[in-house]
Amino acid sequence: MQVDKWRHNFIKGFVKILLLLTFLLQTFSCTAGVNSDGRALLSFKWSIYSDPYLSLSDWNEWDPTPCNWSGISCLKLDSDKNPRVVSLQLPHKGLAGSIPKELGNLTYLRNIDLQNNQLIGMLHQELFDALFLRNIILSGNQLSGIIPAEVGNLTDLLYLNLGNNHLVGSIPDTVTNCASLVSLVLKENAFTGSIPYGMGSNLTLLQQLDLSSNRLTGSIPADLGDLSHLQGTLNLSYNHLSGLIPATLGKVPLNVSLDLQQNDLRGPIPQTGRFAIQGPSAFLGNSGLCGFPLKVECPSFPSEPWNLSPGLAATGSPGATVVIQGYESKSLGIKQTVAIAVGDVFGIAVISLSFIYCYMRHTFRKAKKNARTFSERNSFRYYGSSPREGPEGNSIATDPADLVRFSKDFNFELDDLLKASAYVLGKCGSGVVYKAILEGGTTVAVRSLGIEGVQYHKEIGNQLQIMGQVFHPNVVRLRAYFWSVQEKLLVYDFKSGGNLLAALQACRTAKGPLPWATRLNIAKGAARGLAYLHDCGFGKYVHGDIKPSKILLDENMEACIADFNLGKLQSLCDVVCDGMLVPGSRTCSNIRETAIDELQLFRSSPYQPPDASKNLRPTQKWDVYAFGVILLELLTGRSLPAKLAASESDLVTWVHTSSQGSKSFSKVLDPLLLERMHVQHEMLEVLQIALSCVAIAPEQRPRMKHIAESLGKIGCSSSK
Repeated sequence: MQVDKWRHNFIKGFVKILLLLTFLLQTFSCTAGVNSDGRALLSFKWSIYSDPYLSLSDWNEWDPTPCNWSGISCLKLDSDKNPRVVSLQLPHKGLAGSIPKELGNLTYLRNIDLQNNQLIGMLHQELFDALFLRNIILSGNQLSGIIPAEVGNLTDLLYLNLGNNHLVGSIPDTVTNCASLVSLVLKENAFTGSIPYGMGSNLTLLQQLDLSSNRLTGSIPADLGDLSHLQGTLNLSYNHLSGLIPATLGKVPLNVSLDLQQNDLRGPIPQTGRFAIQGPSAFLGNSGLCGFPLKVECPSFPSEPWNLSPGLAATGSPGATVVIQGYESKSLGIKQTVAIAVGDVFGIAVISLSFIYCYMRHTFRKAKKNARTFSERNSFRYYGSSPREGPEGNSIATDPADLVRFSKDFNFELDDLLKASAYVLGKCGSGVVYKAILEGGTTVAVRSLGIEGVQYHKEIGNQLQIMGQVFHPNVVRLRAYFWSVQEKLLVYDFKSGGNLLAALQACRTAKGPLPWATRLNIAKGAARGLAYLHDCGFGKYVHGDIKPSKILLDENMEACIADFNLGKLQSLCDVVCDGMLVPGSRTCSNIRETAIDELQLFRSSPYQPPDASKNLRPTQKWDVYAFGVILLELLTGRSLPAKLAASESDLVTWVHTSSQGSKSFSKVLDPLLLERMHVQHEMLEVLQIALSCVAIAPEQRPRMKHIAESLGKIGCSSSK
């Protein structure tokens, strides 16, 4: 009995000690554990059941704050003594689990990027209690359920990307309350219902709208045409949208492509604004559409009126009374039917004879034109065997009037090019650039110079020949050109990766930072291409307009220099304007104004060197300076169109000013890339090259050949 009593007292005392320790641990955790932001984040960690890359391994509840955890960024606010969590970024980490509602307790959260993971579950309405949210990037997961109406409370929201999930229900009307939205991507879900009306009138800052691959029904809201800041593609494809295409949709900017394919739209395609230059592929899969650019003619008297309201359709049965718009008429008798038939036959005969006459006349004119084109082709080959004399004795060759090719593997003709599906890629003072997809599947970039009236001239042909001789993997190749009085087309290789300007701007928003290895590779490729132009075998040339938008990227992010010799060609057109225009043309003044505007724009460009104000003609040292500024953009992660600081100083001045009084330049480098020691060393090596390129004195700037060699040596040892 005494043993049992002793054992009982021991167990009782042991339990008391455990309870006391538990109380002490709880008290200690309340005083010494992570703060409220950290506890909200830990709820996310506990909801994750698979973390293959151990991305959350350093999320420790005993840390005073979560600011040093992976994927977490903090900011010290005036209203709070301690730094607060403002960003949660863990994209492409393979995280499997759910998003807890406790994340809504992160009061100052501005950015949440969990794209391309394996997250499941629903979007809790509490998540939208974080009213300072600006970026919600949750695409590429397996989220389900609906979008809560509380999304409309986020008036500061800039980017909402929920694409590639399993979300259902309708798109909430409250999304139109997010007046600051720049990008709205809801593609590849299972949304139903109609597109909320008011997007065009309320979301006036919207630059990207992608609602493709859902189950949306109803008509296209007419106010979508009011989205004047759109870029890229307005994508409503692969839904069940019905009704007419609103003509107001043609008001979107000309550099925006429309994609309305695979819907249930019907009626004539509007011919206003953007529709006039839209290719046919944008309308495929809509069996009820007709008109240009589809090869389906619209009936003069459609069997079902395009705007027929319910209840106004005719029954069509013999002897039935037809009621249309309040008018009543009886079915026709035999005499009336015969009279109408005879009249129809007579009308068809007259129309047929008229058509035959017009066709024969057109055939005669075409044969005559082909004969003239053949002679022009031969004279072009010799730069005008029978030239006309222009002012000051200059000879003017006749128009080539045919597509001149520099590459044998490009076998398409001019007709193939003109019939291709075209999409506007960009528009500037030098014309419009299109992406053209030929019938065989070949994709090319076509620049329309937008210069009318300037006839073909021998010196113009010489400059085009120089452009066609450039063959280097890091220079965009000119494949062919067409030059006539009315139209000037330059056909280049198409680069699917966009340009460096777009890549730099995208890495500061939703897509995450551009990796250093990619940036270094882009710098090396651009340097090789520019060095080739400066010291190629057929001459030493100057680009004269190097900037990120002139550096194109292919699908592997390899850099290519674009628009070589384009400025000189345009300047030459300005010279040819002096008396060499087709009689009656008035485009010469427009050409001069464009040239003057572009020159003034360049002289105010942040890529111009200080010596540009003293010299009228660009030099290779100008190209070196501009390339140095681009290197600084790659290193700092700062895009020049954005404000650098309150003083808004240029990038070169900012780098010099920020690094004064410091033994290291590392504080001007992009902090998103300084994770590995060898990356920092490589960036500092590139920084030294960049600073030599932007030297004030032109003679102190190195040659592009030496720059390319120096960049080529960086990163070789670490990659082995």
